[in-house]
Amino acid sequence: MLKQSLILCSGALTFFVASCNTDPSGSAHKKTQGDILKENLDTSVNPANDFFEYANGGWIKSHPIPDDRKSFGISALVQEDLYERLKTINEQAMDHPEGAISKKIAAFWKSGMDSVAINKQGITALKPELDMIDNINTKEDVLKAVVVLDSKGVGAMFSSYIGQDDMNSEKMAFMLSQGGLGLPNRDYYFNNDDRTRKIREAYPKHIERMLNVGAFAPLASFALFHMVTVFPL
Repeated sequence: MLKQSLILCSGALTFFVASCNTDPSGSAHKKTQGDILKENLDTSVNPANDFFEYANGGWIKSHPIPDDRKSFGISALVQEDLYERLKTINEQAMDHPEGAISKKIAAFWKSGMDSVAINKQGITALKPELDMIDNINTKEDVLKAVVVLDSKGVGAMFSSYIGQDDMNSEKMAFMLSQGGLGLPNRDYYFNNDDRTRKIREAYPKHIERMLNVGAFAPLASFALFHMVTVFPL
């Protein structure tokens, strides 16, 4: 996840470099490529009877979901291609850190890829936020902490973002959504089917393990007890 985040964050810096390296004649885009949508149709199905199977059947048959994913589609291939392109640009900047932009890219990429230094630092970089949370005593303190965390991309209680307006696709809107849950949604906490129960049983153990990894061992047993008490397994 760290590497993926670095790749995405580097995208803004690397766009300029990528643009400079693009062949102005557009020859890179002249290579004939197949129509990925057409190639993955299931033409044995009558679209009037089952359009979904007609449009997606070929893809479903030839692209089983990998074991390490919960879903897979063309968008995943596009994302992987984007990661590879940005990774190449970042590595090229490391090999040839010439110019102000390339130097910034190289420095940022190196800081995220130096796992030895990152592991040595541990959680010290999070100390200000952790101290802030540890010193919460009033409702006002909670609100202040939420504001600080939200400004850093942590969805405590809620998350906010700018997205396409659901009522008018030509406009962008400020969106608020539920945040702060460790599991995907409410159903994971209350549904009682076998799959959900297994996930819920494993979740407190995961929290305990993460607290131990993060050097919060004193909180681990408390958190486990609290979660099991509040959300009976």
